[in-house]
Amino acid sequence: AERLIAAGRDPATPSAVIRWGTRGIQRTLIAPLGQIADRVEAENLRPPAVMVVGSVVDLRRTTQWFERRPLFGKRVVVTRARHQASELLQLLAAQGADAVAVPCLDIAPPEDLGALSGAAQTLDEVDGVILSSPNGVRAWFDALAGLELDVRALHGKCLAAIGTGTANACWERGIRPDIVPSAARSEGLVETLGSRGLLARRWLHVRADEGRDLIGEAVRSAGGTYRLVIGYRVIRPKVPQLLTRSLLPPERGGEGSDAICFASGKTARHFVETLTDAHGEADTREILGRAKLIALGPVTAGALESMGLRPDAVAGGLTDEAMLTAVIEAMERG
Repeated sequence: AERLIAAGRDPATPSAVIRWGTRGIQRTLIAPLGQIADRVEAENLRPPAVMVVGSVVDLRRTTQWFERRPLFGKRVVVTRARHQASELLQLLAAQGADAVAVPCLDIAPPEDLGALSGAAQTLDEVDGVILSSPNGVRAWFDALAGLELDVRALHGKCLAAIGTGTANACWERGIRPDIVPSAARSEGLVETLGSRGLLARRWLHVRADEGRDLIGEAVRSAGGTYRLVIGYRVIRPKVPQLLTRSLLPPERGGEGSDAICFASGKTARHFVETLTDAHGEADTREILGRAKLIALGPVTAGALESMGLRPDAVAGGLTDEAMLTAVIEAMERG
């Protein structure tokens, strides 16, 4: 600014400094050229930033639609597997948020690689198959393909899918689930099976290595048989420290976070473990304490509470749109 003025620019020329331009955490300072440096220092505006000088700065009053979106200025963390985060990240960004993916889940093969194949070879011993997640769908149909089988192997079997995401994954494999409970959790499936008189049948359940035994208990109590097969393991991926450092508060050199989205208890545990490994318990508590914690459904909310974390909002459904709505409402409440 001093050099521009020395070269002949009027100190009263409009000027602006924009930090993190085009991102949800964009900050903009506007002042006459002769005062802009003092404003930047007073507001502690840090790099990366660009400076704009001239009458174009005055157009901001009529073109700042970018800053009028409901989540503008909010940094929202999405804790999911890398391949499952993109849709929610896009929805958040479209509403103005600086959406940050912190991968907390990764998928690995089961320890017993032959269990799924064995289950696929003995389908005549069951009446139906329960699939709990899109990852379970992939594991199950990959096992069928490994035996040179396809959806025809499920002829006459009842196929139950927990959640619309799981049902859609089945559709992608060429089959429509017979049962998709309205409540996308184990309780919803147990209720649906019970209302249709199907609990007493022979069920094969394909899911992750960790999970509740609610379905198995209900089936066995009704006189049915229940076989659990682990289709995949959920592990904690390595997260770059540059990313975890960005979650520290601004006074510690980070960007902080305004909301953290959790889709399961396991993502929450992995998130806490990742932060603790990187920065210690005190910083982890501070990061969690400063942000709104958003849970995808009541089961995840209960898991957070069991960890001593209080959810600030619970998504009304198990969809990305429901999570987006919960984030916006939590931010509006302040």
